[in-house]
Amino acid sequence: MKFQCITCSGTYSDTQPDGTPYFHGCPSETVQPAVFDATGKVTVAEVRTPLANRRDERIKPGLIIQDGKVYREVADPTHDKPPTLDPAVVEIISQGKGRTQIA
Repeated sequence: MKFQCITCSGTYSDTQPDGTPYFHGCPSETVQPAVFDATGKVTVAEVRTPLANRRDERIKPGLIIQDGKVYREVADPTHDKPPTLDPAVVEIISQGKGRTQIA
């Protein structure tokens, strides 16, 4: 599926061409490029604006995806056994302003 990020207006697919998942992350700022006249003189300066409320679809630390399922690693408090994996819900770092499905 294709999506458009409401925060940065970027468009992306949730899978890459080879089928691996893609996790969108907005850039840290937007850039309005400088405008030059015919002689190469800057007529309008470049403007950089920090992007607030960025979307970051990377999964939150502590979650593990194994065989297509999401787990949270739970440590054994006695340290006698290795950590176990408990089923979890995918949580991303930040929703930003959201996204819209476009295809």
